[in-house]
Amino acid sequence: MTNETIEIYPSDDLVFKRIFGDKRNTNVLKSLLKSILNFDDDELSKLEIIESSSKIDKSENEEEVDKITILDVKCTTKSGKIIGIELQVARDTTMRSRVLYSNAKTLVQQLKKGSKYSDLKEVITIVISTEHVIIKECNDYKYCFNFYDAEHKIKLNNLVRIYFLEFQRIPEEINEDEDLINWLKFIGSKSEEEIKKMSTKSPELKEAVSLYEELIGNDGFREEVWKREEAKIRVKSMVYDAKIEGKIEGKIEEKIEIAREMLEDGLPVEKIAKFTKLSIEEIKNLSKEL
Repeated sequence: MTNETIEIYPSDDLVFKRIFGDKRNTNVLKSLLKSILNFDDDELSKLEIIESSSKIDKSENEEEVDKITILDVKCTTKSGKIIGIELQVARDTTMRSRVLYSNAKTLVQQLKKGSKYSDLKEVITIVISTEHVIIKECNDYKYCFNFYDAEHKIKLNNLVRIYFLEFQRIPEEINEDEDLINWLKFIGSKSEEEIKKMSTKSPELKEAVSLYEELIGNDGFREEVWKREEAKIRVKSMVYDAKIEGKIEGKIEEKIEIAREMLEDGLPVEKIAKFTKLSIEEIKNLSKEL
């Protein structure tokens, strides 16, 4: 596989971040969010995109380091609502718990010294799953969870919302939410023909398709994606070899992924080794693949 032959689609995390997480492309992000949240134009008029990556609080204990959170896009609205979007491609059996933790952590981190509980702003987490079904108890494609007493039909407050959007469950016949379904079809598209077809659905989708085509036509970007895919293959190979040889016990894949995120955040190799229990040599090899 070379960077010329690699297939790149909107569901690739690098593509998704460049299209929806770039401050120059707020129109497409606004359109996507409006289709999900039904916010009015005024609420999205001052959309601020925040640099998103996994973060490790220096005050956390070492045993808590595995509870890092990863968002593909993070932003705030005019009234201060905090919105995080995560694109889920790989199967993750802990997804529900992890998303709840991520949402709660963002809520808690708002309170600084001297802050009041009344200062808390709503935290909205949106998970877009393109390959696997997360909510298996129902056949719908859109879910919104919050703190709610089902027996008495009372909502606790408006501080938490968690959305799951299931690409695999999109209905064949569109009766409502046409804008949202069109966005999901664009994000989950696996062919050039499908992607180009979405450009006729709205001006914002046309812009998104244009941004996508610009990205995949850029040799430097294709090289970046290719190196990332090559690194993933090497990591899988490392995991397989480690399991076969029995040299590393426990959740080796999780340790490697944590090490990669810590490297991307610029943490020292020695500290990463201390947290993950991987060797310095293994971590240095991982750093070469980033």
